[in-house]
Amino acid sequence: AEIVPDILVARYNRCSSVICVMIGGDFVILTVAGPFPSTEHGNRFILVVQDYFTKWVEMYPLPNED
Repeated sequence: AEIVPDILVARYNRCSSVICVMIGGDFVILTVAGPFPSTEHGNRFILVVQDYFTKWVEMYPLPNED
């Protein structure tokens, strides 16, 4: 996974709508953060997935919001 420094997140973070879904009895929160400056792989957004109960977070780089 690509690591984004906190300073970039604070400066460029513009989250779209937050989606809360139930998967197998667990609430999961999904949101897309960005746009950030383009990476060498062309990614400008981050899909953020968080387990509501444990607060476990995983992030996935995305080239666009689609």
